[in-house]
Amino acid sequence: MPFDLKQTTDTKQSILFDYPQMTVSSIALNDGEFLQGNYTGGGSTPNIVYTQSNVKSNFKSTQLRIYGVLFPKLVDSIKHTGTLVIKNVPTTNSPPNVYMCFLLNTVSVTVPSDIDKIMASDGNANSSLYLNNVIKPATGTNQYISYAGKDKNSNEITIIIYTSPIPTVTQPFSATTSDWINLIEPANYSIVDSAEAAGGEWMECDYAAMDSDEVVTTYNIPIQSSLIKDSNVLDSFRTLIMFMVFLMLCIFSYLIIPSVYLAVMTKLIAAVGGNNISTGEKKVWILYLDIAISTVFGLTGLILLCIGAFGNSDPSLPDYIPNTSDILLAGFCISIIFVISYIVVQSKKMTGKFIEGVKYDLI
Repeated sequence: MPFDLKQTTDTKQSILFDYPQMTVSSIALNDGEFLQGNYTGGGSTPNIVYTQSNVKSNFKSTQLRIYGVLFPKLVDSIKHTGTLVIKNVPTTNSPPNVYMCFLLNTVSVTVPSDIDKIMASDGNANSSLYLNNVIKPATGTNQYISYAGKDKNSNEITIIIYTSPIPTVTQPFSATTSDWINLIEPANYSIVDSAEAAGGEWMECDYAAMDSDEVVTTYNIPIQSSLIKDSNVLDSFRTLIMFMVFLMLCIFSYLIIPSVYLAVMTKLIAAVGGNNISTGEKKVWILYLDIAISTVFGLTGLILLCIGAFGNSDPSLPDYIPNTSDILLAGFCISIIFVISYIVVQSKKMTGKFIEGVKYDLI
């Protein structure tokens, strides 16, 4: 039974791919039956983001092969003459490997693509493949066929077929079978809509302003350029702001916290007996209250610092914690206020009469 491209699409799945300019190395032609090579590079960005039932997994490509027609029952509905298969291994979670299949269609075009150059290679040199540039969504249904299969070692795999063929000048290779993927067209498969309806086929990338640290450190920008100068000014301004914030926290801890501490401690001492208890008993109560207050604020600052520093900030993982940078900043501020306040309060206790009726000896 051929694939039914008109069946109801699976809304619980989404597929995004991104194959920037990458290198195809160790090319082997295998007597003209199929081509194989390593397909790596492209930085740390995943090549595939595959979501199933709100579980998102990232994959990086490792190898590619070019065959003849691997899915003959698709030829009637989508004209094509070959198949490009890319092996992608997981970088998050532990899902099965994804084999991404792109249909190739030999047509009369004037300019050969990167795929043509790879197929014409003699195998002695590396080639560059910028797959994003040769994808033609308008050449087919612009959907995905997704199903579970097995490789030659009977390991679970996921096979995804992109249904918009890539035009090529060169006739693909002759092999119509593969030991990479199970070519028995399954009874159960999913049709997944392309992300183009939501605003584009490619993955959404974070915007990096031209004056950001990422751009400055990534590209070779002249030292005397205005961009470098603006970046240096911005760094100095950030440093000044952080110093002012730290200074304000110190002033707040020195002027405000001791007065608040004294008012709270006086009320609590009055509540447990006031002048009716001895100085020694007051000191014991103050010690207990100091321990309680220090525990609350010290642990709060420490917990926020740990969450902010070690919490998972990757939204693709199930234990994702939003706004970890804000949590880290809050923990940092609370910890600074606590440490400075503790030092100031203990100093005032030892150097003079701070709490009514209680005098500490300077040791």
